[in-house]
Amino acid sequence: MAKNKSADLNLEYPESNEKVNLGWYTFRIASNVTGPVEVSIDDGPWMPCRESVGLWWFDYCCELPGKHKVVARVTNELGMVSKTAARSFSVESPVCETAPKMDLGMKAAPRPKLSANGKGRKPALRA
Repeated sequence: MAKNKSADLNLEYPESNEKVNLGWYTFRIASNVTGPVEVSIDDGPWMPCRESVGLWWFDYCCELPGKHKVVARVTNELGMVSKTAARSFSVESPVCETAPKMDLGMKAAPRPKLSANGKGRKPALRA
């Protein structure tokens, strides 16, 4: 396969040195080339992206905190491959997961019991 560095492929997100939280993050890639788009994270295997609304997307589960890099590529009908430069990003734990949980001693109000008609009172008896 021939290789071609091209402006026809743009890794839009994550931005360079962006900090993302643990959990799911979606990469966004724009391509002017007709052909499948794939990504490789930390020199790992190439994984296919999905196409929607004129862009390519890859849903990534950020499980390992620290610095990572991603590269995107597209292969056209003639077998020409265009790649982006490696893009660095960091995965961090969100503050809310590391903060201690506080018990404020608040309890929920009891729910009223509803009757069979769902109105909170018994139906009137008819003679």
